[in-house]
Amino acid sequence: MPGAVRGFPALLLCRDLRVVPTHPAPFLEPKMRLIIAEKPSVAQAIAGVIGGAKRSDGYIDCPQAKTRVTWCFGHLLEQAKPEDYVAGGKVLASHLPVIPTDWKLSPRDGGASKQASQGDPRSAKRSRRGRQRR
Repeated sequence: MPGAVRGFPALLLCRDLRVVPTHPAPFLEPKMRLIIAEKPSVAQAIAGVIGGAKRSDGYIDCPQAKTRVTWCFGHLLEQAKPEDYVAGGKVLASHLPVIPTDWKLSPRDGGASKQASQGDPRSAKRSRRGRQRR
């Protein structure tokens, strides 16, 4: 097909049914880069190296580098439980020791929820004197 690029047609049909010319390789250059750091201080150090950083609520924007740096609190993943490696989901004495060939990770409950509630004033607890505490 004339005008096709690597299997993509020269024109694509969008959701609103307008015909829009495609970029030869729209997937090669990212629009923005996201870096996820372990904690806010590490995110600040990374953004300092990138340069041009402006802190916002929950992330640091580095517009010259088309990059945003955000952070998490605590451990987001944990080792899977032994039951996850055994067929049937129950570890018996005959299964021991459980030594997996491929280690699995599972999401940890509540690991990412701290940042989401950090900036929300409704999530702050009140002490007996009426002041907010975090």
